[in-house]
Amino acid sequence: MRHTPPFTIFMLLRSSPAWLALDRAARAAFVETQVRPIFAARPEVAMRYFDAEAFHGRCTDLMVFETADLIAYNHLIEALRDTDLLGGVPYFEVLDVIPSLEDGWKAYEAQLAQPATVGADAAA
Repeated sequence: MRHTPPFTIFMLLRSSPAWLALDRAARAAFVETQVRPIFAARPEVAMRYFDAEAFHGRCTDLMVFETADLIAYNHLIEALRDTDLLGGVPYFEVLDVIPSLEDGWKAYEAQLAQPATVGADAAA
């Protein structure tokens, strides 16, 4: 059985004028009532949030997800799209999504070192 390393997924966002028009208390209330419950329902997906507007002209924020369960990630994103965060208004525009594997080349080189077995990749 093959070990599946976690995926790291970078989601580049741009805040909308509608988000910026909300005062800080309204933003915090929205996150607490609409966003946090979605993440709480998908503990197999970890997320870190970064501000980038001071350093980038197009991308204002980044969400960095880590998970070994891409179905859980997909469901989490679908749930976020059902809110005004990514759908409806939306408060944020998704500029890009960059999936990645940390040190993915190492797993590839380890696989090259293994003796070839017919159908091994298809069965894994």
